Amino acid sequence: MLTPAAIHTLIAQLLPEATINIEDPLNDGVHLKATIISPRFADLSRVDRHRLIYQALGDAFAGPLHALQIITRTPDEL
Repeated sequence: MLTPAAIHTLIAQLLPEATINIEDPLNDGVHLKATIISPRFADLSRVDRHRLIYQALGDAFAGPLHALQIITRTPDEL
């Protein structure tokens, strides 16, 4: 099972400068929410930001992870 801590680690490996918060709002381990704040998102579309996160996660969705809500922001968008 891919834990919130494991997801945090995967994203942090690709975006070490990012502030990352992974939540399990339903406390079921399969419906998670990731909020990532990184200057690297500047000038990227929402789709490209999400692609970057999916790149970091690799095959995480091949396992029990069912849904991941992704919120991406730059520090200027806060």
